Amino acid sequence: SVAWIKNNLDFNISKDVNLFETTIRILGGLLSAYHLTDKTHSVLLDKAKDLGDRLLGGFQTPSGIPYSDINLRTAKGHVPRWSPDSSTSEVTTLQLEFRDLSRCTGSPTYEEKAFHAKKWHGLVPIFINVQTGEFQKSSTITLGARGDSYYEYLLKQWIQTGKTHDFLKADYMEAIDG
Repeated sequence: SVAWIKNNLDFNISKDVNLFETTIRILGGLLSAYHLTDKTHSVLLDKAKDLGDRLLGGFQTPSGIPYSDINLRTAKGHVPRWSPDSSTSEVTTLQLEFRDLSRCTGSPTYEEKAFHAKKWHGLVPIFINVQTGEFQKSSTITLGARGDSYYEYLLKQWIQTGKTHDFLKADYMEAIDG
């Protein structure tokens, strides 16, 4: 309930979280609840903004491609412990929630950061280096795990932007054509 969120939900914890999972589940959940309650519970947006501000630290990379993991208290990101690269699907599918957070708060920062990780043509490998922004050349190309959401979000973003960012639809169609 909203009262529990107001009184108990605290993101100021020294805990490493996955940027993608936290964005789509917690940030997305808070924003969805905010919209579903007709924006009458500002605490939901306040908590979403607090979380969004913490997650922005993950975008502090030379390439602008975010780290896959981030510490909520320090807002410092890092690659997963098992790889020097981040999963393409995880770091290129944050735009819907961050764009909505920008629209709700009136701050373009969230959308600008997330939208940096967006445009490639055709099929893409499933791992990307956050330092260089380059895909791992020897990496698998798949519509399965670690790749699927990238393609899904191209079309979802095109719809969310009022079908005005046509390059998103074009990239989606190019990927589907293989």
